[in-house]
Amino acid sequence: MTAPQSRQVNQFGWLVNNFAEHVPGVAHAVVVSVDGVLLTSSSRLPAERAEHRAVIRAYGGLVKAAMREWVRDGSLERADVRRLLARVLETIVQDVLPG
Repeated sequence: MTAPQSRQVNQFGWLVNNFAEHVPGVAHAVVVSVDGVLLTSSSRLPAERAEHRAVIRAYGGLVKAAMREWVRDGSLERADVRRLLARVLETIVQDVLPG
């Protein structure tokens, strides 16, 4: 799930680390693309945990998009939205996150 790090993303690694180390209450930081792909994370966060957070963030984006379709366009039925989100969450818990 980790994207190849581009030169531009690598240039901002210091900023992510600085943010995580100096902002009170922040333990770790991750940078995730719009589609949920992990771009970079603070150095103290293990890579596996950063990827898990990226997956959860992507799921949140899916929830937001599905709800928008349901509410705004009426193109999805409530049962369809619930079924879709339940299946995706089940897959994430079973296949992606550690057991």
